[in-house]
Amino acid sequence: MGVKFLNKNYNSFVSEERTRLLLKMMDDIERRAANYDDMLKEAYEEIKRIS
Repeated sequence: MGVKFLNKNYNSFVSEERTRLLLKMMDDIERRAANYDDMLKEAYEEIKRIS
């Protein structure tokens, strides 16, 4: 039941594609190909839009 609710209401946050994107972001940060602060700000702004 919980998974159906999440998929229905927050699909863009619980999808396999979202997981791939987050893993890529973490890899980029680890390789220093992306700025940690910028990635956090981006994620925070996206989450703020749904709350």
